This record gives sequence, C-alpha cells and structure tokens, in this order.
Amino acid sequence: PTIYIDYHSEKLENHQHSIDAIGKALGKEERAEELVQQMQAEIRYVQENTRGKERPRTLIIERMGNQFMNYGEDTLAADILRHVNGDPLSYERYIGFEQVVDANPEVIFLIVSEDRYREAETIKAEFMDDPAFQDIQAVQNNRVYVLPLYMVYASATRTYDGIHAMAHGLHPELYEEVGK
Repeated sequence: PTIYIDYHSEKLENHQHSIDAIGKALGKEERAEELVQQMQAEIRYVQENTRGKERPRTLIIERMGNQFMNYGEDTLAADILRHVNGDPLSYERYIGFEQVVDANPEVIFLIVSEDRYREAETIKAEFMDDPAFQDIQAVQNNRVYVLPLYMVYASATRTYDGIHAMAHGLHPELYEEVGK
C-alpha cells in the first residue's frame, strides 16, 4: 500500500498525520506516536497556561532583499502560532519595511533559510539595529527571534521544534521556572 505524506500542508494536524504515516512506513509507530504526543502536550501546556490572556501580535517574516516574505494566515508557521496562542498579523505574501513598522508587532520571528543558518545571529542583529525598526515594540522589548525554516515549512518530524520555539518566544514566562 502507498502511504501519502503531505510535507507541504499548511495545517498542523496534517503534519501530525504525516508523522504517523512515516512511523508506519519505517516500522517506528511508537516513536511517531511519542512525537505527536509531545507536540500535543506542548500545545496543551501553552493553551492551558495562557487561557484568558491576550495573544501576542506577531509577524513571521523572512528577509528577501528590500522586502519581506510574510508567513501569514494560510501557512504552517501561522497555524503553529495560532495553536500556541499567538496572533499572526496577516498581510500580502510580500511586505515592505513600512508595513512591518505599521504592524508594530509585539513579537517577530525571523525565518532563516538553510543556506543562511550560520548567519542567523547576524541577520537578527542587522534587523534589531536597523534604524527603520527602532519604534517597533518587538525590537524595543527584545522579542525578535530567529526561526530556522525547517521548523515551520515541510517540517514533518521537526514540527515539534517549531512549536517549542514559538511557544518560548510568545510566552517566555511559562518557561522561566521549569527550565523547559
């Protein structure tokens, strides 16, 4: 039988099904179930501990020359963000500096593609130091986080890493005492 794995799905639930399918295909059903349970437990933890709180207004963007690719409403990244009680700010697929400033997000996740992973901290520093962004809440409050692309796009078994990273960035107070 053929097992269909949807790596490019825009919904978290579909990635969980893909992990189950990979587990079956490789004879690793228990490990796949552990991964799915780990994802669901992290989401439950965040949702239970942020119930009734405001969802941080968030941009998930990747620098593309003089503009940004926005991982907006219909992306896996935004779906993960919603599951961990963030509020993705939706714009067109590509946005300019002015739209980033006008959005004034509380949190920014800077997506870094695989050929630039080694430059992640430099990319963040350049963003944080850019005079155009000094009035943005996320910059002023040091809530700009680098997020490797593999955590939020075709992520399969790395989806948990994206959930965990976004949860930490959105709700750091939940992780201070427990050291998670």
